[in-house]
Amino acid sequence: MLAIILVLLPWLAAAAPQPDPVAAGQAIYRQGVLGDGTPLAGQGAANVTRTGHEAACISCHRRSGFGLAEGPLVVRPITAPDLFGGSAAAPNPRILHQLGQRIRPVYDSQSLARAIRTGVGADGRALDAMMPRYPLGDADMAALQAYLHTLSPGPDPGVDASVIRLATVIQPGVDPHRSQAMLDVLRAFVRDRNAAVRSEPQRRRAGTMRMHRAWRSWVLDVWELRGDPSGWPEQLEAFQRRAPVFALVAGIGTASWQPVHDFSERNQVPCILPLTSLPGEGGGFYTVYFSRGMALEADALALELRRKLAGQRVLQVVRLDDAESMAAARALSTALPGGGIALDQVQLSHAPDASDWARIAQADAAALVLWLRAQDLARLPGEARPVYASGSLLGDADMAAPPAQLRVIYPWELPQSQQLRTRRASDWLHARGLGAAAPRDAIDTLFAVSVTADALAHLMDSYSRDYFVETVEHQLSTTILAPTRPAPSLGPDQRFASKGVYIAAPRALKGGPGAQPALIVP
Repeated sequence: MLAIILVLLPWLAAAAPQPDPVAAGQAIYRQGVLGDGTPLAGQGAANVTRTGHEAACISCHRRSGFGLAEGPLVVRPITAPDLFGGSAAAPNPRILHQLGQRIRPVYDSQSLARAIRTGVGADGRALDAMMPRYPLGDADMAALQAYLHTLSPGPDPGVDASVIRLATVIQPGVDPHRSQAMLDVLRAFVRDRNAAVRSEPQRRRAGTMRMHRAWRSWVLDVWELRGDPSGWPEQLEAFQRRAPVFALVAGIGTASWQPVHDFSERNQVPCILPLTSLPGEGGGFYTVYFSRGMALEADALALELRRKLAGQRVLQVVRLDDAESMAAARALSTALPGGGIALDQVQLSHAPDASDWARIAQADAAALVLWLRAQDLARLPGEARPVYASGSLLGDADMAAPPAQLRVIYPWELPQSQQLRTRRASDWLHARGLGAAAPRDAIDTLFAVSVTADALAHLMDSYSRDYFVETVEHQLSTTILAPTRPAPSLGPDQRFASKGVYIAAPRALKGGPGAQPALIVP
């Protein structure tokens, strides 16, 4: 028996599943975790040792491998073509000659190992002192190099020699005026952009500049989802199989964006600034949102209630047949406990009638939170207590006689500031006869597609989806247009552009007498 075991041992060892070197290299690159589970360690400038995620390649070279620039520090790309070769595409030998030679030799496994371990580049010169030196063992070195060979190797799906294909997603149940406003803006932008580059094909054949080589026309697909959300994942996969897109731009819905969010993560398809107040949960890299939507409103309100009503009781009213209302109530229920405030709840499956309002009026509460739409608030009786309502749920409704105690949780820039900030976008829309039915949606859609266009232009001909998302992070706060949301900005790996709301009486929001409301950032 012992002889049989000894004979079988080599075979069993060979048959055992071997770790995927690319996956192991990805863990080193992204998480700073070595093959044996211990943290990566690297010695940087001034002999400072960094470990774990702090030492991971992604910290400086980013997920895409295209690097970054921060002040005087420029982190060079380490994508597969940059490290291991691959010449720029050129239509003829003359332009290939004009493109010139590489500024350093390509790396092979030995020279790259030397660079990583000792900081000596392929040309024999020392790398910048900011680049840590990593004493990797042979197995971890091989795994990291295997992953680097897969890093942004070439154009991602949705891009060919002449076209960039984009799509926008429309959930069922959206007000047709809103969805049409979004589509009209997207189609007009794509039409204008494609019409303005009639000479680009000739420049591409004649020029050496990457901005000319990068030229592509845009194609916009419309992905209209149907039926129950449980069927949306397969519909999205079917759309992508039929005609793969490079990215999703804008999009609109009043149900949870989670199915679209999950699709983007599974397929690594960026989704840029959908018009939704119910963003997907669970983190992720590929979807960039305007804000946290109803959760942001609830968290800001929790801060306001703790500041003004500590130790008192609050009643919130929620519609069980309204996904946005329910999401806001859940978020407030999560955010408020522990702040010395008791939270009660009235659940409605219909528009509140006189008996509902009578029950609400008799409730022992120092303030009301009404997660209701404008038509539900139309019959709100006079209240001496503070009444808080969601600006997202009220929409553009202008209540004829709002209660004196009404305070609106307002997720947009104040109207007097917004008029100035969005003037350029409003002029663009007015010139094309667009946006009258849903002005906020039209302005935010124009911002989303403008950020997309700016980011694509900055990619030059490096059509990597990861690099595109990283470029959106930067372009969002530098694009010439502005959205309706306050103070949009993104840092590395942030995915919610606007991080605050206002809470004030309708008159104060419109610039009435008194102090201007302050932005509340939870």
